[in-house]
Amino acid sequence: MHITQVQLRNIGPHRQLDVEMGRGLIGLVGSNGAGKSTLVNAIYAALTNDFSRFSNVKSDIITNGSGKETSYIRIRGVHRGQDFELTRWLRPNKNDFTIGGVSYAKANEVNDAITAQLNISKLVIDKYVFVDQWEMFGFLDQTASERAKTFQYLCGTEVAATIHKVCSDYVTKQKGYEIDDNSLELEESLNTAAAAMAEYVQQMK
Repeated sequence: MHITQVQLRNIGPHRQLDVEMGRGLIGLVGSNGAGKSTLVNAIYAALTNDFSRFSNVKSDIITNGSGKETSYIRIRGVHRGQDFELTRWLRPNKNDFTIGGVSYAKANEVNDAITAQLNISKLVIDKYVFVDQWEMFGFLDQTASERAKTFQYLCGTEVAATIHKVCSDYVTKQKGYEIDDNSLELEESLNTAAAAMAEYVQQMK
């Protein structure tokens, strides 16, 4: 997934902010209170519908003095060749998510679609994407087995590990038994049966 653009309207100190995002490493530079954390927290809130990094009250996130103007977080991006657009509205309170020509509007439908279509869950976002500043190197404290499990989870190789175990168990159970490949005999028998059936069809005609 590549987020290409972030738009903030009346979010915290940002009355109107449009940020284009390229691939690779991106740095946010600015003075204290410029709204760097607001931008990062806004992306997190859009992807997860969790605004707790701002405040327990969503209305407190809306820019002071914005009156009745609309307030929203919108991210655009590309995932597996498909463009997507995700908008979390604070005023009015609604959700929009469109990908591959399909749109979702209800909060729970949007959340499920993000997990399914963008292939990223809130657990992954919380644990490996938006981590606290001093927890970003936490994986170094993990044991080898914990790092292996983390790799499996992030790369989706748990299924491969399960298949490997099933195959290993099957081979272990088959020890002491000789397995004959009789595919040639079966093919010959099938051909003989097919020829006999063809002959009977001709006789019936």
